[in-house]
Amino acid sequence: PRLLEESKSTTDIMKWISENVTSEVETPQFIRALTGSIIKHVTTAANSAKEPTEANEKAEETMAKDRGAIIKKYTNIGAPKEKGLQLHAICSIQGYCNSQAFPSGMLVRWFEYLYEEADIPEEVFFDWETETAISKSAIYAGKGAALQQAKTFLDMLREESEEE
Repeated sequence: PRLLEESKSTTDIMKWISENVTSEVETPQFIRALTGSIIKHVTTAANSAKEPTEANEKAEETMAKDRGAIIKKYTNIGAPKEKGLQLHAICSIQGYCNSQAFPSGMLVRWFEYLYEEADIPEEVFFDWETETAISKSAIYAGKGAALQQAKTFLDMLREESEEE
C-alpha cells in the first residue's frame, strides 16, 4: 500500500513488483492483496466511497483506469490459472465493497473497470455469479449484496455476449 501512496507511476509499481515479488504473483493471496490495495488507495484518494460526487467518481475512474494495467498484468499470468486469479480480483472488489457497507454504485464501477481496463472477460463474471466456494468464503464477505448490486452489470454483459 505504501508504494501506491507514494504516487508512483503504474510502470514504477509493476517494476517494483517484478524486482521484489517472485513466485507469489501467481497466487490468489497476492491478487487479493494487490486488488484490495488498489481499490482502497484509489477510493480513499478520490474520496469516492465517503462522498460519491460526480467529481470524486471521475477522479476515481481516472486513477482506476491507470491502475487497471497492474491488475491486468498479474491476473493474466499463465492460463489456465488466469481465470482463477481473475475470479479472485472480482472477489476482492466484492470483499472491499462489503467492508465499506457497499457505497452507492462502487461495486458496479469497479466491475466495469475490471472488465474494461483489466480485460477480465464476461465469462469470469458469470463464473463469479454462480460460484460459491471462493466468492462466499470468509475472506470475501458480501456475496449476496454484491449479486444484487451487480445484476444490471451482469445483464448488460449477457446482452453484449448475445449480440456477438
